[in-house]
Amino acid sequence: MRNIIKIRKTGLILEALVYESRYTLLPAYYDINLKSKMARDEESSAMIDIILDSRLYDLGELYGWGDMAVFLEGLSQGDGTLTTFWERNAERAERAMQSTLGRLESLD
Repeated sequence: MRNIIKIRKTGLILEALVYESRYTLLPAYYDINLKSKMARDEESSAMIDIILDSRLYDLGELYGWGDMAVFLEGLSQGDGTLTTFWERNAERAERAMQSTLGRLESLD
């Protein structure tokens, strides 16, 4: 039992350090390495800002809910439409999402 408590405390400390690094380490890395050392000119530096300010994370792609990546490949090859794909896969995507949320909730 003591080992589990130590592991959880260690995990909490690491999580706090990672969280704080977003405000200390990442800005320093971006400013010093990407913008100063690697950027060729002012436009490159501005592009780095645009890229970093507009990034997002697609949880559906990350967790594989509904096989949207497979659909997009098929769509680019002329296989069906978004509407027909969603009608066939919405229920499965919803189940996959609920399963993932259930697993995440059980971590507490």
